[in-house]
This record gives sequence, C-alpha cells and structure tokens, in this order.
Amino acid sequence: MTDIIPLKDHTAGPMNINVSMTLSSLNGFDAVSGQIDISASMYLVWYDEVIEDQYLDSLITIGETLEVLMDYDKAWAPNIVLVNAVDTVKDIGDLSYMLRYTMVRESSTKKYVKVDWQPRMLLRASCTPDVTYYPFDRQVCDFTYTAWGYYSSEVKLNVMLSEWDTSAAEDNGVWRIIS
Repeated sequence: MTDIIPLKDHTAGPMNINVSMTLSSLNGFDAVSGQIDISASMYLVWYDEVIEDQYLDSLITIGETLEVLMDYDKAWAPNIVLVNAVDTVKDIGDLSYMLRYTMVRESSTKKYVKVDWQPRMLLRASCTPDVTYYPFDRQVCDFTYTAWGYYSSEVKLNVMLSEWDTSAAEDNGVWRIIS
C-alpha cells in the first residue's frame, strides 16, 4: 500500500473519507466482561486527486465512465482502526479487499476519480453493560474508529449515516437488534 495521501495540495485541508457501517450479525454480547462481538462491513468513499490529474485525460473521453478494481497494496487506502477494540488494535481491511476506482469525465473541465472500499470484519469491542432492567435490558455499544497514523489535518473521517444498516443482519437467538 502506498503511504502518500492522494491530494493535489496537502496544505489545502484533509483527505475527506466518508464512512458508513453495515451489520451482518451480532455474534455475542458478554455483560460480565463488557464486550460485544459482531460481523460487519465498513463502506469508505474518497476522491483520488492524484490519479485524476495524472491519468484521467488519457484514459477516458468526455461523457465516459471507467471502473477499475485495484489491489489494496497498490494504491493508497487509509489505516482505520477500532479504538475501543478488546483484543488487539489492527487495521481494518487487508490484501483480500480490492479498491474500486470509478473514473468520470463529465466535461473538459469537470472530472473526478471516486474510490470506494468495503472491507468485511469481525469486531470485538468494549461495551459498558447496562443491566438495570434485566432480563429486559437494552445495550448501547459504541464503535470508535480513527484514521491511525495521520494528523487530523491530513485525514478526516466523516460519518455518512448516523445509524448502521441492519437490513441484512442475521437474527440472534438471544438479542434483538433495535437500531
């Protein structure tokens, strides 16, 4: 993976990365240890200004769109970590996930390269249990992420949706997902 953030001007502000989450399954919640285990995927979107400047004019003509899959280790992708992980702090995603580059040239002056990436992950996070109304308790668990190794002036994570997408989540025999 390349380490250079694909911005034309690094002094103009951070690389903005839009993030949303999709829950696949709630694998377990331990009220004694205060940890939750889930399967999920993270959807990240950003714009690559370097490829836009260097290659877009020679790759596509006006009105065209080109989609390319690129290996994770051949292009820049942010180092995202779950801050409140229980087991270890490790990067989200790995070499098995491709980056999708969507190159668009709308006119002679308007062009862009959108990059999206959707790594799946197994997460074990700390979650303070609330058993006030046991056995009818409700748990609220936060998953806190950061762009690891970057200053806030270099990379900024923007939440696209305040709620996780739970529409495809598998049922859990013990817990019911409300939101």
